[in-house]
Amino acid sequence: MIFETLNDILGKRTDSQLAKDIKATVCEDADVLGAYDLYLFNFGPEKDFATIHVEVSDQMTAPEIDALQRRLMVSVQKKHGIILTGIGIYSRNTGDSEVARMYRAVKEAVLAKDYALQLHGFYADLQSKTITFDLVLSFDCDRNQAVDEACALVKKLYPDFTICVQPDVDISE
Repeated sequence: MIFETLNDILGKRTDSQLAKDIKATVCEDADVLGAYDLYLFNFGPEKDFATIHVEVSDQMTAPEIDALQRRLMVSVQKKHGIILTGIGIYSRNTGDSEVARMYRAVKEAVLAKDYALQLHGFYADLQSKTITFDLVLSFDCDRNQAVDEACALVKKLYPDFTICVQPDVDISE
């Protein structure tokens, strides 16, 4: 009983299976290419809320994204009783084979490191020569050092590009 009270006060890690189930529900939608960064919040009995990021084609329009967000909110509420209060959008380059090759090369180089658990939200802008992505890091690494190393790895592959790595943690699984 003391532990339950402390968990309620201090917080506890999200149920891993619930997180996986919610992400699976979100990924059932044909327009979703991936689901990441799920945060669950509980404010008492039947007061569960969540935020999530989804990856979609860079060809989607704002009205299509709006419709997608509304479908996802309804789907998660019906299946899990959780209200999605925010859905962030990652745009995936889907129409450019050069960017697809870049993504594979970056992913292979970065995920070869022990500290790198997942790479998502990858976007390469060939005009501005910018590469951005989120990197899920192990809890036991030096975050600043890991981000610096990941940037250096990608910069070595694409020296003319500006590299932006957003460090991330996996709190839901």
